[in-house]
Amino acid sequence: MQKQPFFKRLILIFLFALLGTTHLVAQKNMLSTKISLDIENKSISYILSAISSKYGIKFTFNPDEIDDGQLHSINTVNTPLREILKDLLDATPYDFKEHGSQVVFFRNNLKKTSPVVTTQVKPDAEKGTSKKPDTQASEPIIKTIYQTDTLYIKDTVILHKTEIKHDTIVRVDTVFKERPKMKRSRPWKRSFKPTLIADNLTNKNNGISVGGYYEYIWGTPSYESDDAELSAMQKKAETDRIANFSAGITGEYNYKRFSFRVGLSYTKLGNIFDYDLIEKIGGYKVDTVDVLYTLGNPDTIWTYVTDSSWVYTDFERSYYNTNSYKYLEIPVHIKFDFLVSGNTKLYALAGVNFGFLIGANALRFDEQRNVVKTSAADYSKVSISYQMGLGVAVATSKNLSLFAEGAYKKQFSNMNPSTYPVEKRFEMVSGKAGILFKF
Repeated sequence: MQKQPFFKRLILIFLFALLGTTHLVAQKNMLSTKISLDIENKSISYILSAISSKYGIKFTFNPDEIDDGQLHSINTVNTPLREILKDLLDATPYDFKEHGSQVVFFRNNLKKTSPVVTTQVKPDAEKGTSKKPDTQASEPIIKTIYQTDTLYIKDTVILHKTEIKHDTIVRVDTVFKERPKMKRSRPWKRSFKPTLIADNLTNKNNGISVGGYYEYIWGTPSYESDDAELSAMQKKAETDRIANFSAGITGEYNYKRFSFRVGLSYTKLGNIFDYDLIEKIGGYKVDTVDVLYTLGNPDTIWTYVTDSSWVYTDFERSYYNTNSYKYLEIPVHIKFDFLVSGNTKLYALAGVNFGFLIGANALRFDEQRNVVKTSAADYSKVSISYQMGLGVAVATSKNLSLFAEGAYKKQFSNMNPSTYPVEKRFEMVSGKAGILFKF
């Protein structure tokens, strides 16, 4: 039988190791815990307490709110906890999530609940009167039957060890012979002498060039405000950056070593908004301190001495959104060619960008520290930023050239309106590549 190549055996070993690692990681997920349970006609809070006692899983919930007034029945074997919780909460406005070492239940106002099933009582045909409804019979009983499939994976790994030894003896004898030194001219040797005069193909004839470009932008917003707390909250929630870009057309007028450039582009800026709000909620817990009674004729009078204390419970809300701000920009720049060699030139550029907001989808805090959703109407319509950088252009033919640029940008103007207490500006670096055609 022909031996398998060595790298195929390594791939098989790696796949089996990866499957074993994935199985170990999956066991750490509490919501994937296999549950076997048999409970008839009990409330949701009772079923959760039974699961917690049997499997050691911690639940955080308010039993007065999470119970839907219905009795539930569960008869299941080796079913993931996630599926059981989905069935229990299907007709309630509550949802769940895994947080740390516990499962937290919270109200989800956007959740669509299933309608509650009711049982009608039919009148007695013989006596002509209605029977009293049976409390247990009028409430729907929900039974869940799960069927598990077992998948067996069998494979055979054959390892072959091949050992090959090669002995190579190389003997080299080198003889050096000194030759007399001779002085001679070298007309073929040329030195690189860059010139500061723009005499390459792209600037031989002054004129107009047009082209297009794509620009990749990295940047984060900065915040300024007299309200230090609100500014710190906004900065903490918008720490993650995303890839931004700009694409458009450009036109240049070239005169000797100077160029005046103007264009039109679509620019998208943005960042990640990620904020977790933990609220402390709770209620009074009443404890009986002492019990007194007084003997009377003929009854005994009992007196209870009680005390109450406030018990806190943490409730977490998470907000996540990819904030985006879309602009139609008009860049106005001046270029200066400071180094030219052959068909290649290096240049510096500076200028301003005028941006007009055409769309926005973002989350931010209002003055009461609540997270609100915003649109283009909640931001300044015009954004002005300055830009400076360096670039290189290479002429590939008499009328065609390629260019690449790196630049630093920062917004002059505040993105937020004057009525909002926090000023926001983007600070960015960018890389641009494009093509120019000279008329």
